[in-house]
Amino acid sequence: MATNSELSAKIAQEGVERELAQQDAAKARQHLAEEKVEALRAATEIVELKQMVEERDEKLSSSTTEMVDLRAAKDEAEAELDQNYEDSKELLKQ
Repeated sequence: MATNSELSAKIAQEGVERELAQQDAAKARQHLAEEKVEALRAATEIVELKQMVEERDEKLSSSTTEMVDLRAAKDEAEAELDQNYEDSKELLKQ
């Protein structure tokens, strides 16, 4: 049979082990919370980068549309210039 001091020692040991287990659990929760914060930071950065890409795509699309419009206007002006040149040649022949 265990003596009182042995039982007291065993209870104390179990208390220490319980305290260590609680400390380990607290450390694990803290680590998990830090990982969640880091994941949120990464998610926020991803959202910001996606937003930047979308803005650049919009600008690029707008610029592309402007370029197409400018090329069409240039082609139209060149065609008009060519027509004017041909008309002028005809007038000079007369």
